[in-house]
Amino acid sequence: MKKRRILYAVAALVVPLVVMAAGRWYVLAELRKQEARNAYLASQTAPLDEKLGELMEISRVKEQLLARMFLIETLSEARGDMISLMSDLSLVPRGITLERVMSVDRDLSIWGKASSPRHISATLRQLAKSPLLNEMRLAAGDAGGGKGLRVFTMTARVGRTDTDTDGTH
Repeated sequence: MKKRRILYAVAALVVPLVVMAAGRWYVLAELRKQEARNAYLASQTAPLDEKLGELMEISRVKEQLLARMFLIETLSEARGDMISLMSDLSLVPRGITLERVMSVDRDLSIWGKASSPRHISATLRQLAKSPLLNEMRLAAGDAGGGKGLRVFTMTARVGRTDTDTDGTH
């Protein structure tokens, strides 16, 4: 009976140690498997990360090219508009002297002298026909020009309206 108790005592100590050792071995084996999976995933994501970087660079270049195209289109359109505007300004009737034309953003101001109010009205009507000038206004017109001339200031917004760009104007 004493031998049996010793055997039970030894078994009571050895069995938990064996179970703990087996458990540790199992956990370490699972850990090695997971590390192998992680390494595989890392090796598979590295080329994808490189391709993603290339795609992001392509996207950045595309955005730059689109911005350049928009700028070129805007400048081309603006160049043609400026030529048309200068052509419209050159058609002012006799009796009008344009002294200064200034554009700030889309606002155009025109200063000049006229031999009569009739010439100022004719100029205002002529410029109002331009598809580039909107909200044309006579801001000031008085007889302070000397030699019987009237001084005037006109303002307008520069830019085509939606109906101008679709060919209906």
